Parts: sequence; structure tokens; C-alpha cells
Amino acid sequence: MLIVLLQAVGSLNHSLQSGQQGPLIAQLGLDPAVGGPLGGVEAFLAAIRQQAGRKKAQQQQASGGSSEGPSSASGGDDPDRMDTN
Repeated sequence: MLIVLLQAVGSLNHSLQSGQQGPLIAQLGLDPAVGGPLGGVEAFLAAIRQQAGRKKAQQQQASGGSSEGPSSASGGDDPDRMDTN
């Protein structure tokens, strides 16, 4: 199973570095440099993380800039809430 995963990651890395995934990268709204010779799986994943962070920040701004849930209004902390920052 691990060998299959490594082969898949290797194939993805090669296709990203060769530019074969240019249309996919554009469709995802990622930086085109992710798909060039300096790109690869690490750059692809970093670009996805950056994009997710930007979207999260935009959502927080749209909702009034607070990342606190309703529990903060009552002064209590939710022990099941995970901090994703």
C-alpha cells in the first residue's frame, strides 16, 4: 500500500513540475508557479493551505471579524472546540 502511495505522489510531483497540471492549477485558483519546474507536491500543498487561510480570513471578516462562537457570549469555553489557528 505504501508503495502505491509513493508512486502516486511521485506521479503527481512529476506532472506538477512538468506543467501538465496547469489547467487544474488555474481552475483551483492557485499560483501558476506551483505547476512549474520549481513547483511540486510541497508547493502545491502549500498553495492550497495559503488559499484556505485566505478564505477563512475572508469568511471571518464577512461575519464581523470574530472567530468566536456563541459560547464566548455566555463566557463559557467549549471543551470540544478545536482551535485551528
